[in-house]
Amino acid sequence: MNMKKISAACATAAALAALCVPGAAFAADGTLTLNAGDGSTLAGHSFTVYKLATYNDVVKDGANVKSVSASSPDAAADAWVKAALNKNGVTYNTSEGRNAAEQLLRLQTDSNTLRKVAGTLQSTAAASKVTAVKTNQTSTTGSLNLTLPEGYYLVVDAQGIPILVSTTIGGATRMSNGQTLGSTQIKTNVTKIDKKIKSVDGTWKDSAAATNGETRDFKATFTVPNKLAVDTITLEDHMTGITYIDGSFHATTSSGTDVTNQFGTIGKDKIGNSDGTGFKVTSLQSLVDTYQGKQVTVTYRTRTPRTRRPPPTRRRRTPMPHSPRTTPLSGPPPPPRRPPTRPSRRRRRALPAGSRRTTRSRRTSI
Repeated sequence: MNMKKISAACATAAALAALCVPGAAFAADGTLTLNAGDGSTLAGHSFTVYKLATYNDVVKDGANVKSVSASSPDAAADAWVKAALNKNGVTYNTSEGRNAAEQLLRLQTDSNTLRKVAGTLQSTAAASKVTAVKTNQTSTTGSLNLTLPEGYYLVVDAQGIPILVSTTIGGATRMSNGQTLGSTQIKTNVTKIDKKIKSVDGTWKDSAAATNGETRDFKATFTVPNKLAVDTITLEDHMTGITYIDGSFHATTSSGTDVTNQFGTIGKDKIGNSDGTGFKVTSLQSLVDTYQGKQVTVTYRTRTPRTRRPPPTRRRRTPMPHSPRTTPLSGPPPPPRRPPTRPSRRRRRALPAGSRRTTRSRRTSI
């Protein structure tokens, strides 16, 4: 027998044996896309990615994944996940062959517990000694695409809330139960609202004046957060000098879907120390569950109060003591007038009876 052929045959057999080693796992690469949501970008965010579980025994159902089993990628990750589950009261039966990684995947239907576990994993990541798969991942656009070994990951956002998410599996982007694979919306700490007012020329501006008794339209636009970050959204407007008009609240998505009925009863009252009458309303949980990542615009109307002008005041003239009909000029009043005097007449002295009046004449010498 040709020795070259024998050597080639032995090499082929060795290769086949390696492929059939029991328990060996050959993880393919999957993809993970982080989205900012409608009208937002990932500018200012920085992501660090940790692997929590590796997939085994993948069963496909057409283009979807019907089932999958999971195991920890290493001992350090296993201890880290197990401690986070125990801290949040999550238990599992190891005698049934379950492990921490599988139990973590089962929490997908319990968003409240999943949120708590993700927070615990984030706060204990440094102490766990688990090495991150990727660090300082950034994007200035509305999405960030990552290529990762297929598995389940913790994504820590320096500007947001931690996320537990799966990559695509065998190219599939969805489980048979409808769960999304390989894509998620980031969970921000605060939902930013862009508020505008319609001016008299019909354009939306940041500010505009309103006169006495005039109405003004407002609109507020925001992106619905990830449902793993919040359950509901509360909107409130503290108004100054204006009043919310009953029945004017209206909400639509960026695609034009009316979602006004996704909000509860609108409370209209004075809020805080404002001198106007604003409103406060909380959404239903179905708004977040159904429209996470979508942009919603809320519009409403207000009116400035109509105030009465005070009547004009009349000036009253006070008569002065020295002149009841005239208003004095500046300076001291003139002295009072004296009544006119008549020339005085000399009275003749009465003479005694029988006496004669004599008249002396003045002589003039010539």
